[in-house]
This record gives sequence, C-alpha cells and structure tokens, in this order.
Amino acid sequence: MSTFVIVLLLLTAILCHAEHPLDETARGCNHLNKKCNSDGDCCRYGERCISTGVNYYCRPDFGP
Repeated sequence: MSTFVIVLLLLTAILCHAEHPLDETARGCNHLNKKCNSDGDCCRYGERCISTGVNYYCRPDFGP
C-alpha cells in the first residue's frame, strides 16, 4: 500500500512540474537553443534571440 502511495505522489509531482509545450506554441515562443528569426522573435523569459553568425537562436540573456 505504501509503495502505491509513493508512486502516486511521484507521478503527481512529475506531472505538476512538467512543461506544457502547447503553451509555448500558443504564444509563438521558441525554446532554448531553437532557431528564431531575429531579435523581434519571442524567446522565453531570461532568453534572447542571438545571432550565432549564420542563424539566430534563443540563448540565455545575461544582461547588457
């Protein structure tokens, strides 16, 4: 019985902390290290669309 409860709590915790990819696509935002078009593209909070020379990617934004 206690093993069942532990497994149930573990699954609940995993589902509660899982990211919802539908939310990101609904807003049109890119994920970290995904291609973006320019600085005008939407990256997640704390990220910025940065050029890598050839393409633009969402990368962590460490400030100015």
